[in-house]
Amino acid sequence: MDKYEKLVKKKAKLILKLQDLREKFKKLSEEISLIQLQLEGIENEMKKIKK
Repeated sequence: MDKYEKLVKKKAKLILKLQDLREKFKKLSEEISLIQLQLEGIENEMKKIKK
């Protein structure tokens, strides 16, 4: 295998890894948003009870 082919394979691997990480990041971002909404809801309930 020449150097160019090795670089092409390396590039392809990195692109796949990048896509995978982007997908994981997207899922984590969605999870973070849901947790933040739940926390806001809990805080609002706590304020109502305190009053």
